[in-house]
Amino acid sequence: LVRRSAFLCLLAALSGVISLAPGAVAEEDDYISVARQKGANIYCFMRSQGTNHATSWRSAYAVMKRQKTGMGAVFKTSPAHASTMILEEVVENPDIYSGCGVYLDTLF
Repeated sequence: LVRRSAFLCLLAALSGVISLAPGAVAEEDDYISVARQKGANIYCFMRSQGTNHATSWRSAYAVMKRQKTGMGAVFKTSPAHASTMILEEVVENPDIYSGCGVYLDTLF
């Protein structure tokens, strides 16, 4: 009886963890989408206004790091990952970020 009770408790705990997984994935997708958009908006706008790479990059990266909430806040966005996120956003949306492609080489 004790073993069965322990097994049922373990099974209940595992099902609770598994049921949380889809929400965590959706939250991560939302974070990535928002961080990409904000990072690209800030970086491309500042560069188009004549701001140098270093200042534009620091500004965009600072905002991107602060977008994480919930489970995503546990992990830090690396500079390399943030650069890639901006690159992806600009390349996938050339109409929104027209003229920004010329600045992408300075991200790497």
